[in-house]
Amino acid sequence: RTEQNMGPFPYERDVLSKGIEKLSQLGAREILLKLFLDTNTDKSTDKQLADSFKTIPVTLQARIDDKQRKANPLLPEHKLSKEFILKSSIRGDSGWLPIIGFSQNAKAVGFIDSIYPAYFVETYQDDAVGSLYFHALESIYGTKIVLKGNQLYLGNIEIMLNAKSEYNYDWIPHLQYEHISFIDIMQSRVSADRVAGKYVILG
Repeated sequence: RTEQNMGPFPYERDVLSKGIEKLSQLGAREILLKLFLDTNTDKSTDKQLADSFKTIPVTLQARIDDKQRKANPLLPEHKLSKEFILKSSIRGDSGWLPIIGFSQNAKAVGFIDSIYPAYFVETYQDDAVGSLYFHALESIYGTKIVLKGNQLYLGNIEIMLNAKSEYNYDWIPHLQYEHISFIDIMQSRVSADRVAGKYVILG
């Protein structure tokens, strides 16, 4: 329905910024923006989107790609401490990283280089970085992931990694999550009780 009304995804950045602001007004707790923002477009709409990140915590996505000749820099606040560098994690020296204007206003930058198995920590330019899984679970559970020995813990929950630092999980196809059409957000047809306090994936 959204594409029938607004054309094919992805949308201009001023449109995304308005959607983020509306989600903030509805009381969403946090947003995971599930698209890559590694290139500049129009300065005014880029700024508008970056400014919208000040209204609500936003996690942006990145990925490692050593074919990328010149990557945007990764700000120090989006790196993990050195102790998180795990053996045999995904590694690289370049990739698709958000432009500075976006990353400096973002709560976190999460790397996504594998859907299954999942990686919680990757290594980018010799620095440990959190994956989208890492940052999403910290936000959803409201606690920090810590490293004890070679294992990760989310509060009292042990994240069972194999020898390659991979996390293997079972899909639960019958578990349904609520989906809201973006057009309904844009046209203010969504009640606050459907969004308030929730972690929202926008993409």
